[in-house]
Amino acid sequence: MAVAIIGGTGFIGTAVAERLVLRGLAPVVVARGEHPVNLPRGAVFEPGDRMDGARLGQIFKAHGVDTVIDIFALGMLNTRAVMEAVAEIGGRYLLLSSVDVYSNYGGLLRKESPAIQAAPAKETDPLRGFRFPYRGNPHR
Repeated sequence: MAVAIIGGTGFIGTAVAERLVLRGLAPVVVARGEHPVNLPRGAVFEPGDRMDGARLGQIFKAHGVDTVIDIFALGMLNTRAVMEAVAEIGGRYLLLSSVDVYSNYGGLLRKESPAIQAAPAKETDPLRGFRFPYRGNPHR
């Protein structure tokens, strides 16, 4: 298995890369920057923009990628090129949403209850009751 991580230089992406390295994989981390930031030893950095499907295709083919983990999908417009590049290689696409990573996000913002729960989230847990937690909030 060869895995690429789109948007893999942030908090969640580096944690995913670390886990993959611990499992003996060499994840290919794709991000817009020119230099990797805080990547674990064993991960491979490739500069690329998620909107550039041709570049993504080159990266995926060069590394034999068969699975892509997308950590920064904001909507169909900025996801289309990634999904098309994955389809070209016949690979698997996995969307990892930070809303799911940070369980009970509404509780964290004190806009919903119950308060933050210490236990890991489960698929059966309630979903957030609102979609855009920062709308209407003053800038910090």
